[in-house]
Amino acid sequence: MSNLNSPQSAAQRTPFVIDRLIQQRTRIKEQIHSSEDTMSRQWLNLFAPPPEHTGAEQWVARFERGYALVDGVMTGYKLLRRLRVAADWITKLKKGRGKQK
Repeated sequence: MSNLNSPQSAAQRTPFVIDRLIQQRTRIKEQIHSSEDTMSRQWLNLFAPPPEHTGAEQWVARFERGYALVDGVMTGYKLLRRLRVAADWITKLKKGRGKQK
């Protein structure tokens, strides 16, 4: 019987262990790539707009996108106006404090 703890038996086992690790690493990389592909497809499907089938649905979808764009621009304009008013008010407060000193 050979001793399993001898350096010779460890040297004999090393190539098999390395080969097994290389195979496992390759398998895991393939799994990661397939998972990445699956996740990217699911991500695109999740945020893709629903397909329009008829001409009327296409026009309604275009109108909705245009309305959403106009609504976003108007909301941004209103926010900027309010922020500008708030910034002017803060500036006036700071100038008023400077006069009191």
